[in-house]
Amino acid sequence: MLRVYPEDDGSASIILECNSSSLRYLLSIKKSTRTERQKVKEMIKKGEDPKCPRHVSQALVRADKNFMCQLCGISFGKF
Repeated sequence: MLRVYPEDDGSASIILECNSSSLRYLLSIKKSTRTERQKVKEMIKKGEDPKCPRHVSQALVRADKNFMCQLCGISFGKF
């Protein structure tokens, strides 16, 4: 994985590079679902550190007013 580009609509794009050649791939990831955002809200209400619903062990980080996953670049809403 070379780079994660978060998009304004909450989705993300990831650039991947092949280990055996110089080929690069662009992978688009859909924005968070209502269920995923609800899980994050519940974690916050319980006083827990919010974790990415797609990467169970990855903690979310604050980016402006949003919580985002550093691995997939997905925004899980404004809190």
